[in-house]
Amino acid sequence: MTRVHRRAGATGAVAVAFAILLTSCSSTADSTPFDENATPVSGGTSTFGLNSDVDCVDPQQTGSSVAALVSRNVVDSLVAHGENNEFTPWLASSWTESEDAKLYTFTLRDGVTFSDGTPLDAEAVKFNFDRVFNPATKSAYARSLLGPLDTVTVVDANTVSVAFTAPYPSFLQGASLPFLGIQSPTHLRSTDNADCTTLIGSGAFTLGNYTKGVGFELNRRDDYNWGPGYAKHQGAAYLEKLNFRILPENATRLGSLENGEVDAIAAVPSADAPQVDKDPNLRLIKYENPGINYSIFLNTQAAPFTDIRVRQAFQSSLNSTDLVKSVYFDQLRPADNILGPKTPYYDATVPGTWGYDADKANSLLEEAGWTSRDSDGYRTKDGKRLIVRFPLRFVQLLRRERAPARSLPGSDQEGCRIRLGDRARGHRNAIGSCGEG
Repeated sequence: MTRVHRRAGATGAVAVAFAILLTSCSSTADSTPFDENATPVSGGTSTFGLNSDVDCVDPQQTGSSVAALVSRNVVDSLVAHGENNEFTPWLASSWTESEDAKLYTFTLRDGVTFSDGTPLDAEAVKFNFDRVFNPATKSAYARSLLGPLDTVTVVDANTVSVAFTAPYPSFLQGASLPFLGIQSPTHLRSTDNADCTTLIGSGAFTLGNYTKGVGFELNRRDDYNWGPGYAKHQGAAYLEKLNFRILPENATRLGSLENGEVDAIAAVPSADAPQVDKDPNLRLIKYENPGINYSIFLNTQAAPFTDIRVRQAFQSSLNSTDLVKSVYFDQLRPADNILGPKTPYYDATVPGTWGYDADKANSLLEEAGWTSRDSDGYRTKDGKRLIVRFPLRFVQLLRRERAPARSLPGSDQEGCRIRLGDRARGHRNAIGSCGEG
């Protein structure tokens, strides 16, 4: 995640809410050195430029990172996940975890209310988790964070237990995300929210208005006093308003920052990052999120990836280090593991067990029986060409990120190539081969 914000003089600084990854900023800039230790000033508005719109603002229904960024200021979570990978209290003042990681019991904080006046209690937590788990909610991502959920039980008004059918040690990490943030059950029961444009939580801000294609307007809750344990500031946010503008074009978004129309932006184009970093009026912030890295997942239930040798061959044919350097101008680190380094239980020994090796890829395909070639030079087996299919959405993602065609696994590599074929039922055929010739 890369973001940039405009530097501000100490006399005009306003501290932004803890819930968003920004530092002190104001709507104007001057040459006064930026002082992170300046005394925060209450009031003011901060405007943030987003790189895309959302199809839904409810984090329990969508997997959008933009929706998560906005909703993090509106909904709180049971626990908080600090940058040091420690979990701290938030809506839960304490919790216990069974030795087998199959049962978590949370004691809720006293005095917490949602912005519609509904008090937080164990029933509210149960309602939210049951809603996420319900197939009718059509959760895009939050459902996966509940893993092998068995039951959610109200022990008493301020105590709720969450049981799983199998050990689930990563539950706290999932519970700390806005996708499992606790929303007002009163609001959820009173509306089907078919257009998915409303959200009521217990957070430091309320969602005042959302206009599709334009942005979000958030207003401070003056009675807020239950921030996460890692937050240096407790109580109401310093900012009075927090606005998000949707600026999908990279040049427009960056230009709005440089012109002072917004105070910070997300998704700084990698090609512009060096220039931004040199600008004395701007500050570039890079942060690696915990969790699963951007990855290509192979369907092990469908040929040819039912054969582990073919899976390993494709993995070995991808020179991710060089690709990430060329596509992202050496601004991002290539993933070396399914999990990011800031994720709990990250295994630092995994990166050394795999990597780009064209010879290994060729050898594995030979072992798997893909030994023949057709007239175009592509590998075949039993007269059938080696073909895999990527969802069309994945190809669109590559285009949006301006990734060249060679960034597909194995394409334009030494001895390996992939050609994108025609669209078919929402997919593109990727015809591939590895080997000489």
